[in-house]
This record gives sequence, structure tokens and C-alpha cells, in this order.
Amino acid sequence: MKNTPVSRATKLTLLLPVLLIVSHTGSLLIAGEGDRDAIVEKTTMPSFPRDLLSRGVDAGKAKVLIQVDAEGKLVDALCIEALYPEIGEVLVRAIKQWKFTPPTRNGKPVPFMKELELDLTTGWNIKTVTAMDFVFSDRSPGTKEPRYRAYSLKELDRIPKPLAMAQPSYPQDLRDAGIAGKVLVNFYIDETGAVRLPEIKQSATPELDFIALDTITQWKFEPPIRGGKPALVKAVQSFVFDPAKATKKETPEPKKEAPETKK
Repeated sequence: MKNTPVSRATKLTLLLPVLLIVSHTGSLLIAGEGDRDAIVEKTTMPSFPRDLLSRGVDAGKAKVLIQVDAEGKLVDALCIEALYPEIGEVLVRAIKQWKFTPPTRNGKPVPFMKELELDLTTGWNIKTVTAMDFVFSDRSPGTKEPRYRAYSLKELDRIPKPLAMAQPSYPQDLRDAGIAGKVLVNFYIDETGAVRLPEIKQSATPELDFIALDTITQWKFEPPIRGGKPALVKAVQSFVFDPAKATKKETPEPKKEAPETKK
């Protein structure tokens, strides 16, 4: 086994174009669609996993999905893909300590969700690491397949059974006003069966979008299983709001996706 020292300093690279660098302040700018982008005001460096170092691994990529509210508070952070699971775990722990300034739209702070692609490496000559060390790099640990990722429903041993599934509330005033439509929501079910990071894929109206998101956050499933082990899964759910059918009660299930080849 390769004898790799565990005292190496760690360097985190944020891969463009997801993140841009504000060099004159040392802060990190998260590109968005508003009139002011989100800013990471404070960062915490993750420690490279010792177990990986002992196995001769000194670099690894991961994708982490983050959700930040309009006050700059991190709502959730979820690793959705990583070359090694341990890389994703230490990155999520570090990101939970970051401080954000939310983006603005029409002059008002707004919440945001963004996928961050990160490259965690070690190096011999790094003495200290600050926000200025978060730079673009072509360095890559190779083209290996990620050992951790979100699977589709078709890749699971079976569709997760819902344990708690609240029904969407469709207020009478919205029905009377003829406010109707279809909302599609992307979301993840983690290894415990919890719903994580729901996001509108197809919008209807702000009122109906809110109802759909509020409903799905109350859902709970049995742990998704792949190969006999708990797994992270990405799903999509449709909500149809039709005043003519509002009296019908149906229990929805995550929308099934097209078959995929297992990797």
C-alpha cells in the first residue's frame, strides 16, 4: 500500500463556469440570473479524508447541490455525485459552515438553488488556504466513473414505498378564480427516505408552485434500495390543479422515468 502522509494541506478548486472569482475582495461570486449575483462571503476549508489518503488517493471531484434562502441562510446541501463518497461528505460538512449573501432581483434578495462542481486535492507546498486560493484549474483526477451518484427510479431494486404523502391543498378561492395548471417538481429521495431539495421543473402559477413545493416537502418514503443497499435517487412528480376534478382524491407516486442501463 502506498504510504501517503496525512499532513498534506488541502486545496479546493471551484470549477467554472458555475462559480466566478471576485479577486479584489477574495469573495466567491455565484453566477445567477438576477441583477446581483450570490456571494460566498465566508468559506471553510474541508480536510481531505484520511482514509482516502491512506489508500493513496489525493484528489477527487464532487457535485453538491445547495439551496440558500433570501436571508443568505443555507437551507440544504446535498452531494449528488462524487468520485469517492468520502469527498462528498467532507465537502457538504464544509459548505454547511459557509456564509452567503443572496442574489437580488429587482433590488430584492431572493432564494436560490445552485449545483456546485468542486475538485478537492492535496499539495505539498500550500501553507495557508484562503478564498484567494479558490481558483479555476484544469486539474482533474481522471475520467473515472463516480462511485457515488444519484440514480433514477428505474435503476433501483424497486420503487420506494411512500410512508407519508400529504395531499396538495387547492383553496376554494383559487378554484373559483379559475387558477389551474400543471406543476412538475424535481426532487431527491436520500438514503433515509427523506425528500431533499425540491425544485420547480415546470411552473404553472406562483400560487400553485408554492402549493406543490409545500406538499412534497411533507412526503416521506422508505429508503431507496439499489443492489440491496440504500441509495440516493432523483425523481419527478406532477401536480395537476383542475377545478373540475378538485373533489377527486388520488394518491400520487413519483413519476417513472425512461429505462436506463445500469452502470
